[in-house]
Amino acid sequence: ARCSVLSLMLIGARHLISNGSPHLQESFKALGDHVNQTKLELMRSQMAVFKESLEQFALKYRSDIRRDPAFRESFHAMCVTIGVDPLASNKGIWNRLLGFGDFYYELGVQCVETCLVLRSSVGALVELNLLLRHIQARDRSGARCHSCQRRGSAAEAVSADDVLKSLEKLSVLGGGLGVVTVGGSRYVRSQPMELSRDAADALDFAQRSGGFFSAPDLSASLGWAPARTEFTLQQLLRDGLTWLDLPPDAGAPCLYWVPAVGMEQAAAAYAAAHRLA
Repeated sequence: ARCSVLSLMLIGARHLISNGSPHLQESFKALGDHVNQTKLELMRSQMAVFKESLEQFALKYRSDIRRDPAFRESFHAMCVTIGVDPLASNKGIWNRLLGFGDFYYELGVQCVETCLVLRSSVGALVELNLLLRHIQARDRSGARCHSCQRRGSAAEAVSADDVLKSLEKLSVLGGGLGVVTVGGSRYVRSQPMELSRDAADALDFAQRSGGFFSAPDLSASLGWAPARTEFTLQQLLRDGLTWLDLPPDAGAPCLYWVPAVGMEQAAAAYAAAHRLA
């Protein structure tokens, strides 16, 4: 009943406005504008108070944010909820409070250096957790690289989330650096390339096959025609994502190895399966 009465009142108000004098309509419009402006000013005031509180929080827990990757990720999530980007500028208050600009810039440089070091062993795609382990190991060992020296021997611990944020900031520079998802894993792409859907499916098959496969196995698993398989494999070879292994026995199929999904484990499994010394 209350809903019916409210509906009738709203209908009546609309009727009065639509059929009233122009002065009455202007009065209602001015009232509506005033209410909206009041709400906007109140929201701005609340956001300013919240931002000030967030800055005080950052100042109080600065060392924890810098030292603890999980705490830092939670802090970023809290900033996102109010539209604050601590990484937006190296000259902003967040850089003065936390030094985020330098932290992510130096980490991004270290990611690029590590990808270049690993390219000869895993190719142009580096599994995210593998990249993170190498960065953490170089930090612990104090390896002599430009970014390690800049971050110092007491470099803050980094997480996968930190790596992703640093790569996102560097991606605006171009050069092909980015993150792609294959199957259930994320990989850092260290050179310009377009990973087609067929190429991604082939890499996913490599993951499920232990890191290597033959063209007939790929065709049979994905239901591809030989021409489609050959085209995809040539693309993967051209981009440095697979290595071609010519068999010693005539008539045996060629093997395609995908170093990004674990070359050592795949080679050990193959040697054990074929009783190779």
